[in-house]
Formats: sequence, C-alpha cells, structure tokens
Amino acid sequence: MENKEFVHDISKVKKLGFKGAFGLGLLAGFLLIVVGALLSFTVILAIIGVPLIIAGIFAPIIAPFMYKNSYHLRCGKCNAWLLIGKNNLYTKVCRKCKTINKVS
Repeated sequence: MENKEFVHDISKVKKLGFKGAFGLGLLAGFLLIVVGALLSFTVILAIIGVPLIIAGIFAPIIAPFMYKNSYHLRCGKCNAWLLIGKNNLYTKVCRKCKTINKVS
C-alpha cells in the first residue's frame, strides 16, 4: 500500500477557536455525566461514578484552555477533519486513510 503525501498551505490551517473547543467540552462533559450516573447506581462503583460526574461538570470550562493552541484542516485524500496540536503542526497522518499531510 502506497502512502501519498499532501502538502497544505499554512494559510488553509484554521485555528480551532473557542466555539469548537467549547462544543468539544460540552460533548465530553455530557458523556462523562451519563457514564458517571450509570456507574453511580451501584454502591461500589459510585466511588468511580461521582468523580466522573464532577469531571463532566467542569469539562466545558477546561476544554477551551486545553485546545486553545489546536488547529484543524481537511485531509487531502479522504477530506476528513484532522485535529492537530501545536507540537505536531507540520505533519499529521490521517487515521482514516493513513495519508501523510504536511503543512508548509
């Protein structure tokens, strides 16, 4: 299988921004609260469930700070979204099609 490389222009790389990070935090918070509530139905697993609920409440507040330096771009082959951090801004391998995307 031959891996293809796509080179993207740095101007096409978009910053994730506050709205995207807040939405990601809301999704993670909702999932943490639901899983924590389901685990809290039993007495033994409530030890794990209550901290998950607390983490779910704080997830929308913490997520914009975690992803403030994140960027996203489209894969050159399959057009899937790639979330890239500042530490790996210049190369990213697509998980869907295993294509190497380079930013220059």
